[in-house]
Amino acid sequence: MEKASLSLVVQKMDFSQTLITKSDAILDQWVEAVYQDQQIEATNELTFKAVRDSLPRVLKAFAF
Repeated sequence: MEKASLSLVVQKMDFSQTLITKSDAILDQWVEAVYQDQQIEATNELTFKAVRDSLPRVLKAFAF
């Protein structure tokens, strides 16, 4: 593997691990931000669980 390619793999691994490690903090901030943003009208119709449950799937998709 070329050095540049290896560097990208290492960066992706670091990013992936960071997302996984910090997912609880990111999730808490996500829910708070969604409910505080008055422009997101969908929060009036979404349950707390729906908002909370949407982000882990997104984080996992970014991580891999």
